[in-house]
This record gives sequence, C-alpha cells and structure tokens, in this order.
Amino acid sequence: MTDKSDPGPRHDEMFLVFDAGTMARIAAFSGSRILEGGETLFTTGDREIGLIAVLSGRVAVRQHDGAGRSSLVAEDRPGSLWGEINGLSSRLALVGADMLEAGEVSILSTDQARALLVAEAALREGASVIAQIHAYLAQTAPPSARM
Repeated sequence: MTDKSDPGPRHDEMFLVFDAGTMARIAAFSGSRILEGGETLFTTGDREIGLIAVLSGRVAVRQHDGAGRSSLVAEDRPGSLWGEINGLSSRLALVGADMLEAGEVSILSTDQARALLVAEAALREGASVIAQIHAYLAQTAPPSARM
C-alpha cells in the first residue's frame, strides 16, 4: 500500500495535486460527472480507462489479485490527476478505482488526454515523469496482467 503521509523520494512526482484553476482547465476537455460513494470508475482488466481528475470527493485505487483480494494502492482527493499507462494504451488496467464518498470527477478518454497534454505544457512535464514510473511498474507486473 502506498502511504501518502510518508512521502518517498518520488512522491510528489507520482501523486500530482493541482489547484482548482488547473482542475477546471482539465475538466474543460471532457466535462465532469457526479458520482455517489461506492460507484466504480473502472475495474482491473478494463481497457482505455483514460485520465482521471478528482474535482471533489475521494477515490480509492486498488490492486486486485487472482484470489479476489484487493489492497489499497492510493487514496486520491480533490486536485489529484492520474491515469494508468496500461489504461491509456489500450492494455488491461492493473488496478481498479471506486469512489469512497460522493464527488465529482472528470474522466478524459485517451484522445482527450492527448489533447490536454498538447495544450498544457506544465501537465505534459508531470505526465512524462508519471509515464516513466508507471512503465517501469508495468514491466514488473506478472505476464498475465500485461495483455
């Protein structure tokens, strides 16, 4: 489990948090959705999950094993922007995400995420670091998860 209260050496690069103005610019690329606590954003094995911006509420990102168990990878709050490299590249998602409490999210498709990164230079730099980290993590995943 990733403990955001105990930052590691790349914590700030892996768990980007943006101000309300930046989040509004991100949401402009796809709109936003209001979700209830407990609703699923995506599940392990989904494809093309896109990029997720948490505008309000809390989101739990969980990793699931073959035995039906799950472990918390991260808990994201307003200002969080994240995506999984597999989900952005049409491969199977290695994690799933659910709303912990009611909130608003913006879910950008792969094409919308690309357009966002072209338009927003500051996000492009952060996404490059995240892509490198997640590419490494994907390489270390079990072969069955790399489809």
